[in-house]
Amino acid sequence: MKLKDSLGTDLVARLATPSNIRLGEGIFKSGGVDILFWDDNKATAKVSGGQTRRTEIETSDDGLNLP
Repeated sequence: MKLKDSLGTDLVARLATPSNIRLGEGIFKSGGVDILFWDDNKATAKVSGGQTRRTEIETSDDGLNLP
């Protein structure tokens, strides 16, 4: 399964709280997300919103894998 096919607003709404969604949208809109790597199955980003963190998301044949 490709990463772009696994992600969507429905999935985010199921996995995150409304306050976390608002926080993430704010960080993204302020330019706080730097994509370091992206391919069909994996994405890695540096996220700066108060603290700087590196985050990854990946898919496999079983679906979405969150570390």
